[in-house]
Amino acid sequence: SIRVQALKQIGLVDEVVLSEGREASGRPAYFEAAVFDRLSAELADAPVDGVMPLTSLLVPAVASGTGRSDPQVEGHGVEDRRLTGFDAVVEVDPGRVLSVDALPTGELYLSSETAGNLGVVAGGTIDLYFGQRPTSFRVAAVYESRGNNAQPESAHFRLEDAQRITGNEG
Repeated sequence: SIRVQALKQIGLVDEVVLSEGREASGRPAYFEAAVFDRLSAELADAPVDGVMPLTSLLVPAVASGTGRSDPQVEGHGVEDRRLTGFDAVVEVDPGRVLSVDALPTGELYLSSETAGNLGVVAGGTIDLYFGQRPTSFRVAAVYESRGNNAQPESAHFRLEDAQRITGNEG
């Protein structure tokens, strides 16, 4: 059937819940952790594969070592313990599942598409622009951009780092 073919092509569909409030920049405001906890509790018995807090921003990326840039990289701050029910972040080579929580502060995982666009490999450094000043990250590993909810040009880092960088702790 068409539905079966579509699910094979795009995978399962994630629903994104955003705040109705707005930050001064015009971006949706973030939820307080207590709102997420209430939502998770209410969905505990629902037919839902997983619920995950996520800081997601489209940011420019620059690799000063190669002089290359990508105007829109989807930066995701996530927590491993909340990834149950979602696609794993899998390293391109050798194919191991990556742990975002194991990343030291200042490191991230970069999608293979973004790594190719920027001309960087694991161990390289990139700058992400969450505001006017760059935030430098070391690329800990390059992951496959398959069925996860990120666009192909993406990066994953610890949720607490994303919250600190954007001034949205808690």
